[in-house]
Amino acid sequence: PFQVIRYKIKNTRRVIMKKKIISLLLSLSMALSFAVIPTHAASYPDIVNHWGEEAIEIWSDYGIVEGDDLGNFNPDNFMTRAEAATVFVRLLGLKATTDISAYKDVKNDDWFYDAISKCVASGIMIGITDDEMSPNGTLTREQMFVMFARAMGIKEETAEKNAPDQSDISDWSEGYINALVNNGYVEGMEDGRIAPKLNINRASVMA
Repeated sequence: PFQVIRYKIKNTRRVIMKKKIISLLLSLSMALSFAVIPTHAASYPDIVNHWGEEAIEIWSDYGIVEGDDLGNFNPDNFMTRAEAATVFVRLLGLKATTDISAYKDVKNDDWFYDAISKCVASGIMIGITDDEMSPNGTLTREQMFVMFARAMGIKEETAEKNAPDQSDISDWSEGYINALVNNGYVEGMEDGRIAPKLNINRASVMA
């Protein structure tokens, strides 16, 4: 009977190890399938010694973001909704599009039309009204956080610890922001505030 028990234990261990190996291989294959190869070494004169320099360089090297025609990144400029859509399309490799003709301020020949269509199709972005997308409008921090959570498939959570300005967070964004803060994806300001209603700049998005 002891030999039978030892055999069963040994066999169980093999099964567990086999499952672990399969899980590891699946995770590795998924990681490789989403891998992005750096395209070029980015260097912008206006980010030298900027607090967001490292993050900006990383995502620029991977081709997720780029500077303007003058070679500047403009890290402290507010990010527009169209720019954010482009970031998510490049980051996730979004392919599916959808009809966005209901949004009267997005035209077929706009440079951001394709990106916004893909972000709407994936559920990352919705209009500010039923017929307005405001592509050139700025993004508040809470709007960007919600887009990021949706893009990453992060579900809403309750807050493990309330921020000093927790009451300023909108009801529609609170669950997502809680999840991002709980899991360390988002940090508050230096004083711990989330500052949900402030517009978010390009450097902060990269970080």
